Amino acid sequence: MRKIITTFFLIILSAQSALAECSGNFCDVKIESFYISSTWVAINTDGTESNLNCTPFEGKSIRLHQSHTNYNTIYATLLSIKLADKRVKIRIHEGSTDCSLFYIVMP
Repeated sequence: MRKIITTFFLIILSAQSALAECSGNFCDVKIESFYISSTWVAINTDGTESNLNCTPFEGKSIRLHQSHTNYNTIYATLLSIKLADKRVKIRIHEGSTDCSLFYIVMP
C-alpha cells in the first residue's frame, strides 16, 4: 500500500512540473517574480523561456512593454494571478529580441 501511495505522489509531482512549460509562442506557467522599470515589466516564470521562438530578456524573462495597448489591464491581471497563485498562458511575439508579451489567457 505504501508503494502505491508513493507512486501516486510521484506521478502527481511529475505532472505538475510538466505543466510549467514554454514552447513555440506560448508558456503555460506560474509567475515567480516581476522586475519593474519605468518603461516595461520583466516577468519571471517557472517555465523554460529558452524554449520559446524568441530571445528571453536577460536569458530568462518575458517583457511587457508600457507601450502595449493593454499594458495597464495586462499588468493588473498578472499581479492578480501572482497573488492568487494561479497559472497563466502567456503568448509572445515570435522572433522578438526580448520575448515581448502579446497577450495572456487565464485558464
